[in-house]
Amino acid sequence: MKKIFLFLFSIFIFVSCEDEYKSSYSYEYSAMVNYPVYYDASDILVDIQVTPPVTHVSPYKIAFNDKYLFVGEMMKGIHVYEKTGEHSVSPLCFIECKLSKAFDVIDNLLFCNNFTDMLVINISNPLQATISHRQKNHFNNYNNYLTDMNIPYDETYGYIIDYKPFKAIITSIGEIADPKFSEADSMHIKKMPNSLVSGNPIKSKPYVGIAKYEKEIFTFGRYNSWAVCTYNSGFNVTEHGFYGGLRPIFPPPNGYYNNAFLNKLFYKDGFMCVIGSNYIDCGKNDSILSQYHFYFSDSSQIDVTVNTQGFFFILTKNHIRKTIYDDEYYEHSTEYAIIPGAVAITCSSDKIITLGDKLIVYNEADSKLSIIKEYPEISGTCMLQEDKILTIANTQGVFFYDISNVNDIKLIQ
Repeated sequence: MKKIFLFLFSIFIFVSCEDEYKSSYSYEYSAMVNYPVYYDASDILVDIQVTPPVTHVSPYKIAFNDKYLFVGEMMKGIHVYEKTGEHSVSPLCFIECKLSKAFDVIDNLLFCNNFTDMLVINISNPLQATISHRQKNHFNNYNNYLTDMNIPYDETYGYIIDYKPFKAIITSIGEIADPKFSEADSMHIKKMPNSLVSGNPIKSKPYVGIAKYEKEIFTFGRYNSWAVCTYNSGFNVTEHGFYGGLRPIFPPPNGYYNNAFLNKLFYKDGFMCVIGSNYIDCGKNDSILSQYHFYFSDSSQIDVTVNTQGFFFILTKNHIRKTIYDDEYYEHSTEYAIIPGAVAITCSSDKIITLGDKLIVYNEADSKLSIIKEYPEISGTCMLQEDKILTIANTQGVFFYDISNVNDIKLIQ
């Protein structure tokens, strides 16, 4: 009993001394502290809406299935066309999906982003399209050394989109007495801020990539990996990478290593291609997972294509860069000046085709690039080549061209 009394008395003395120390030596001061501004995204993370057809404003991608053709509208949704013939379509509807900037289609399923969420949309009847699954924050899930690629997120309040300085009381031991915020301070907003839609959406957060390969959807993984998605009886996503998860069938993006932000993802000419902030990666599904890395000091890269001889032709703002790797993986490149304004590139046989304000056909031979023919009547913001048919989308709609003779490219009526 005596031991217990002495122990309790010692605690009393210690606490008393601590309180006396605090009262004698502690002090307070005011300082400006940055507090987060939250956006709950309740006005954009909403159900899709199916509307009558609308005018193209900024089409960025073309995809199709057996019955329909789809054109992505940057930050707004997807135009749907019904196939009326082998190379003819009729406008059917528009699927409104806010802040969508990437999509692809597998059979009767359309995969797209709704801000940071992944949506799986049933398009068996596009006029009655419905969301089959929503994967929350799928495109805001980078970890390890890549958390700066995320939009900061709080499970309770939502996305942190800004910081505001306020005067707070701070004690000498680091305790902070937060100010009492009022509605006028706007620390919790519900209307989408302009900052989310200003500038170049492709190069802004969230960093979204969606590309179909066979019956799987490839997206950027958490760290040096792919997040590969499927939807059968339900949604499934698995990490494929060298640092965990399943072994990848395409080499993961190299840009993770130097924190070069990931802007765009597409499967083209047998390669899974990533366009980052200052590079392009092209990876092949072969026994050694071949990967080809192209760096650009001026961040001018736009698109890439590969011809039948294995030459890479990379479109930049003012040039086409021809690159080949030798047997020891040394890069050999030649740059050719071109007419500015192109936004997409492809190859037909041994000829190079660019699309932008006009369509231009080039020939590359003997270290020279020459124009074969210009088509000022053909313009567009995206294209899809299937054999000798070129599908082009612009602000007027969707058009099909026969490119079997590049000297006489014809509109298919």
